[in-house]
Amino acid sequence: ILFPWLLTQATTYMAGIFSNLPKFIGG
Repeated sequence: ILFPWLLTQATTYMAGIFSNLPKFIGG
């Protein structure tokens, strides 16, 4: 029951990281 929630949280977390990656790298 908890797994879909964890999967959603992980997907959102990774999406946030990848969307912010250019800002961290290229400023």
